[in-house]
Amino acid sequence: MEPSLHAHVMLVSFPGQGHINPLLRLGKLIASKGLLVTFVTTEQPWGEKMRQANKIQDGVLKPVGLGFLRFEFFNDGLTEDDEKRTNFQAFRPHLELVGKQEIKNLIKRYEQEGKQPVRCLINNAFVPWVCDVADELQIPSAVLWVQSCACLTAYYYYHHRLVEFPTETEPEINVGPL
Repeated sequence: MEPSLHAHVMLVSFPGQGHINPLLRLGKLIASKGLLVTFVTTEQPWGEKMRQANKIQDGVLKPVGLGFLRFEFFNDGLTEDDEKRTNFQAFRPHLELVGKQEIKNLIKRYEQEGKQPVRCLINNAFVPWVCDVADELQIPSAVLWVQSCACLTAYYYYHHRLVEFPTETEPEINVGPL
């Protein structure tokens, strides 16, 4: 049974330690307020672990407060012992390539099956391509930032070159009157 009166929010998490729990906590909070939340991550390695620890079944609605939470796991196309799993620089582009299509397919499946269409996508910063999927499908999106505001500010200043940062060629810099 699909709760037709609940807005549907999809949360997409990077499959790594420290990424799943903050997004899952947000999902439970949102669901408790009366929304339908679908939590999505990869099958390996976290999907299997989540299923075993919590007796989770794919796509089954769990009541949470006034709303519902369900889990969906997608296959990232890698074997359990694939070297890309331990090499972040290789895994991330692979996940983007596979994940974009898997998330699109999942969203379209909900629409085609007459289930509640996804009205908002929320992801964490390690899967920024989810925002591209949202743009393409014209769905509002947001990013859950799990680090401190100070970290975000440092990244912003570094990315936009607003202040001088140490480099390999110049490892020491003047930080002003301290």
